[in-house]
Amino acid sequence: MPPQHRDTALFEHTLEQAHDLADRDRTTEARTALDQALALWRGQPFAELRRHPAAQQETFCLEELRRTAYDLRARLLLAEGCPVQAVMAAEQLVADSPFRETAWVTLLRALCAAGRSAEALGRYEMIRHLLADALGTSPGPELQRLHLALLRHTWAQQG
Repeated sequence: MPPQHRDTALFEHTLEQAHDLADRDRTTEARTALDQALALWRGQPFAELRRHPAAQQETFCLEELRRTAYDLRARLLLAEGCPVQAVMAAEQLVADSPFRETAWVTLLRALCAAGRSAEALGRYEMIRHLLADALGTSPGPELQRLHLALLRHTWAQQG
């Protein structure tokens, strides 16, 4: 179940600490804080109140915070030199939120770090087609820059 009401503040505070630690390049400590925050989470937030508008809004916000935590965790794994684990974490993010471009950026970077550049290029084509077919749009600037870097074999400089 998600963090209980009293634990929601702790979840948010610990997640904020993790972001602060990550911003200061303290990746191991940031990942520890993230793991602590995510350990508070189980299931769907406010399931018993899912029809109440205020609960729906709070659920959306908490779910977004959780996705942000998992995205940060994948990026930290990559920064710690664990590309295989980062690929697995980013794959889960992409599966859960296929239109979340930050997850795709993390996935492509992790694939390259794992020595799978050709697969990263193929996955870029997947998100490009997904966005075009479903939303009638193109990838955003960050994904486009990473794609160009992949083509030029300079992706590591895009970090």
